[in-house]
Amino acid sequence: MSDELLERLRAADPATGERIAAGARSMVDLTARIVAGEGPVDVRIRRLPRLPRRAVAIGLAAALLVAGVAIPLALLSPLGGPEITYGPLGDGWFRAGSLQELRSSDVTFLPQVRVFVVAPAREQPYALSAISPHLGTETLAYCRTAGWFFELEHGAMFDLRGNYELGPAARGMSGVTLRVEGGWVDVNPGRVTPGPARGAPGTDAKPDGPLCGVTGELKQVAPGIFDAAPPPSPAPIEVTAPLAGAAVTSPVRIAGTADVFEAVVSIRILDQNGDVLAGATTMASCGTGCRGDYSTRVRFAVDVEQPGMIQVFEVSAKDGSMVNVVEVPVTLVP
Repeated sequence: MSDELLERLRAADPATGERIAAGARSMVDLTARIVAGEGPVDVRIRRLPRLPRRAVAIGLAAALLVAGVAIPLALLSPLGGPEITYGPLGDGWFRAGSLQELRSSDVTFLPQVRVFVVAPAREQPYALSAISPHLGTETLAYCRTAGWFFELEHGAMFDLRGNYELGPAARGMSGVTLRVEGGWVDVNPGRVTPGPARGAPGTDAKPDGPLCGVTGELKQVAPGIFDAAPPPSPAPIEVTAPLAGAAVTSPVRIAGTADVFEAVVSIRILDQNGDVLAGATTMASCGTGCRGDYSTRVRFAVDVEQPGMIQVFEVSAKDGSMVNVVEVPVTLVP
């Protein structure tokens, strides 16, 4: 029996060696008994298992298939891990994301490296440092409603290109090196270009909408990205004169702004008992969808000084009732 066949038999059945040895002993014993003239001996020798050729062929084919898939994958992924879609890449580069994703947001803030990536729909993307050029410490934010970058602490503002607009900064925002490879956008915050001087060509002198950090509250919509909260809508009628608690004599000047039906503003003066002392109407400079100013003088008569109330309101076009009533407490003086 060849060594190769023996090894194959052992691979198929680990007990092959023991069975061969046992068979050899049986043959020696059988020979001795025959020589001695002893009777027949019932010798049963088990046939050794053979490896099916089909099983061997299938095993070899499977091994070749696994090797054919694993080797190309190993060559395509030499680092042994998935492709990086966001985060540090080495050599100072940082992956910001796919170009398609960045274009969907226009402006994206990368807080890990304090960089803004600006990716307009029909322009090449570019990157700006979020470190304020004023003191070099504060982090800028982007105001989406205005389309400008801003520094809340000192009021510095810059347009979408990073050009200086307002505040104490001496120049615009620094540019950051950016590359696009295979649809991915990478930035290198260690490679910066100083920002343009004040009044550089291409400066956008007018924001797209309300500025952030000037008045009202801010609404954060993404990391480093804010909207200026719209100011509250004024009431249909506002009274600027007289002030609440003022002592007034006849005729009293009543003024303010209003956006009421057909610009008609109605007025009543009540005494301390709530009785109507006087009534009047006046016209605002605009109405029914636009706001206008109104001002008029109304006469009244009282015998003694007393608390009173001035009511300014709109008469409902639907049922004639008083709507949008504003009450101003005053002291009525004879």
